[in-house]
Amino acid sequence: MNNPLKRIGVLGIVVLLIFTTACSSKAIKTDESSEIKEVIEITVNGLADGDKTIGLDKLKALESVTREMETITSSGEIKKKKVTGIPLESLLKLYGSSQKNYGGIRFIAGDSYSIVVPKEILQKREIVLAYEVNDSYLDEKSLPLMVAVPDERSMY
Repeated sequence: MNNPLKRIGVLGIVVLLIFTTACSSKAIKTDESSEIKEVIEITVNGLADGDKTIGLDKLKALESVTREMETITSSGEIKKKKVTGIPLESLLKLYGSSQKNYGGIRFIAGDSYSIVVPKEILQKREIVLAYEVNDSYLDEKSLPLMVAVPDERSMY
């Protein structure tokens, strides 16, 4: 693989796939009672020092932001909403990284839908990992978090 073009192509693919966010949940038994509670975790892959997992409860303990934003539907309709959550940049800072360091970040939903947010968006937009929309917690279909990217297509 001494060909520089092949190296660039492979590097581009690696950079595109270097960051994956996945959500999972598991049931645990609490010590205080025999009650079983669901623990939701967010896993961040592709960090320099390995994969990291953070519970949704710990994520929500970070400083949150509330943003009024517009998104654009596939039909071109502009929708306004207010989101509350954690900036992706704040989460990545916990692990010594920044969204601006990546050529693309892939988000994977619980139903296996995935999308790559390209470098152009990572460089210019604040990405919020939202747990509230319009002052209400997410519906069951959207749990545990919604990726909110202002002024971009709502597919993100």
